[in-house]
Amino acid sequence: MRLAFLAILLTQAAAPSARHIVPHQSGAESYESRPAAAPEFAPFGDPLRTMVQKAVVATGRKQGVRVVPDARLDAAMTDLVRAMRERENPHSEAVEFVLEHYGIVEPYPRFVIVRVARGSDQRASDNAAFEALVHKLELPEGRPLATMGVGIDRATSTWLVTLAIQDKSLDLEPVPRKLPHEGRARVAGKLLGAFTTPHLFVTDPHGGARTLPAEANGALFSADLRCDRGDGRYQVEVFGTDAAGPRVLANFSVYCGATPPATFSGAAGFSAASIDTKQSEGRLLELVNRDRRAAGLPALEADPALATVARGHSADMLENHFVGHVSPTTGGPGDRVKRAGLTFTRLLENVGRNSSVEELEIALMASPGHRSAILDPRAQRVGIGIVVDDSSPDFPVVLGTQLFR
Repeated sequence: MRLAFLAILLTQAAAPSARHIVPHQSGAESYESRPAAAPEFAPFGDPLRTMVQKAVVATGRKQGVRVVPDARLDAAMTDLVRAMRERENPHSEAVEFVLEHYGIVEPYPRFVIVRVARGSDQRASDNAAFEALVHKLELPEGRPLATMGVGIDRATSTWLVTLAIQDKSLDLEPVPRKLPHEGRARVAGKLLGAFTTPHLFVTDPHGGARTLPAEANGALFSADLRCDRGDGRYQVEVFGTDAAGPRVLANFSVYCGATPPATFSGAAGFSAASIDTKQSEGRLLELVNRDRRAAGLPALEADPALATVARGHSADMLENHFVGHVSPTTGGPGDRVKRAGLTFTRLLENVGRNSSVEELEIALMASPGHRSAILDPRAQRVGIGIVVDDSSPDFPVVLGTQLFR
């Protein structure tokens, strides 16, 4: 699940720009999880990019996390930032497009988006500002590696800089982005760090989500992806489990008998509005039931008791700076529900973090594993809990929990 967002505004300026994305480089032939070969800093020889990279690497070193520049992520963020306007959040679908275009499989990045004055790469004072800025990053504790990409737009009166950080917790062997009609491909790799129990899901072109049978040997996994549900887009997802429970480690699209899109014609970003928690919970319920109706499933009934549990978990994630199913203080979803005095025979939980409830639901539905929970035909009730991180007023962040039973 590519769900995380942090944004901070240093200066403001009007900056109208194109809202669609036309990549400045050709698309990758295949997906893989290894960062593209590049010099340690400034793969494009950009002094401002070098400044940001050095600040992030230094911050990572202090936090015990190795951060490596990825030229592919630089290219993706450059395309994204050139299509966004002032004070906008990136649309989840736009982010997914640029990541997939460059063959990147890792989860949704954590973002820092800033505007700086022209000539910032020549002023030491701005270097200090960037160093203070990246100290606010929540780098992945306990991960062997994180990758970073920096996009810069100099076409406006002030410069817009986007920094993206991705957790890297698996090595994936190359997988083609495009397969022929009735084609097949091997999806194989190795989980890294503390992750175990690889599990794969796939969504077919008709929207059906299912487990992708895989062979697992410790951290190693291998599965056979077949274009067996017709031509179109197959969304593939790899989960691993650590102390925080199951997590998405890779999420990418394979096009069977079809060509991957070369451009993104939708809006690259949107202007965030103030978020009312109660209204947001009601809105997310509407979105869940909208997606269920589209799949021919009955609407779910709101469960106030489950919502209380869900809201408590979202608050816990905000307070303790994590997004996961297993909390160091409250345990797993079953523990939380039992502690509330509720009984259940089946319980499913989705958690996520994004810039609005609409973007949250889009990202969850783009994840085969989370989509299968939303569209579970056996579910009858749902509890939804939303909390808002408004530490950056211009870019509020939603943390959400969905509990289905």
